Amino acid sequence: MAVAVATSVVALNSTLSAVLKLVVAPTAGWLSDRLGRRRVLVGCSAALFAVSMLLIALAQDVTTFVLGASVGFVAYGVFLAVDLALATEVLPEGDAHGGFGLGLYNVAGTVSQSLAPVVAVSVLAASGDSYPLLDTVAAGLVAAAVVTVLFVRSVR
Repeated sequence: MAVAVATSVVALNSTLSAVLKLVVAPTAGWLSDRLGRRRVLVGCSAALFAVSMLLIALAQDVTTFVLGASVGFVAYGVFLAVDLALATEVLPEGDAHGGFGLGLYNVAGTVSQSLAPVVAVSVLAASGDSYPLLDTVAAGLVAAAVVTVLFVRSVR
């Protein structure tokens, strides 16, 4: 891919990311509050992100890549709006240790973000720099994360 094309794709993706998350996050937050359903939206966002990674892995052209990225931006917008609300609802009401629970939530996010580059480099090294394989592994890991939402019983 030529540098000019790559630069325009990065610019397009940056714009789409901002616009889609700006539209989707408030809409998903409103829908979550209106329906009183958080788990299903977090689970759907993770499943949608897995689909995004598969689209990117299978992309044979720029259009499919941008479509896959856009699906991921929508998924992330939903996740941003609903995940923290879900996390706060699983904390015991009136518990004096709510800060601990939110701290644990933050650590879980930080650890996963810290491990992602290690996993990515390992997959790339083992596969001879196969980015489609890396995206497929990412899709599998995100799909597995959907299962963890099923264990949240105290919130709909």
